[in-house]
Amino acid sequence: MFNDEEKVFYVTIDDKEVEMEVLFTFEPAKDYPGYEGRKYVVYFNPNVSEDEQVLYCCRYDEKGNLFEVTEEEEWNMVDEVVNTFYSEDGDDE
Repeated sequence: MFNDEEKVFYVTIDDKEVEMEVLFTFEPAKDYPGYEGRKYVVYFNPNVSEDEQVLYCCRYDEKGNLFEVTEEEEWNMVDEVVNTFYSEDGDDE
């Protein structure tokens, strides 16, 4: 559904639309019971300095609708996947 060339539009509390860039998407493996079949997109604001950068993550469905990650266990799984992404990305250097 999403790829690293796509954008995600985030609406702030004060109804401002912010264009975000997709970093990567993933579907949890069997290593994460209870999350199989779910799809996630990790994205960031490209207009923020690297020092202030924050990663965001949402679940999404086949229509591209985004759903907030709210459970602590689910965030822990997302953190593990993001950390693995960065550790594998650094192996190429």
